[in-house]
Amino acid sequence: SYCCGTDAFHSNRLALRYWCMAAREGQRDAMFEVGRVYEQREERYTMIGSAIKKDWPKARAMYSMAVKNGHDEAAGYKKLMEKKMTFDQLQMAEKYEKDWPNVA
Repeated sequence: SYCCGTDAFHSNRLALRYWCMAAREGQRDAMFEVGRVYEQREERYTMIGSAIKKDWPKARAMYSMAVKNGHDEAAGYKKLMEKKMTFDQLQMAEKYEKDWPNVA
């Protein structure tokens, strides 16, 4: 409920914090949402004052973790990310996956 608003109650950073906590507990939808935040596919994550820095390696790693935990939609996002990423970014994503859950 902290995500995607413009009033004082909303905080993208706080939303990301809670999604990360849930992702570390194995919640695949949270893994997917963390990936979306780091990819910044939607403008709702880039509001003034609460922008979260784009991090494609983290996004791809989180999509991959979501896929491993049965999130079907994350597979398409992961595939699209891989087409846009450099070799170094892909290597970093693999490192993040290996270091899971100490990533997001």
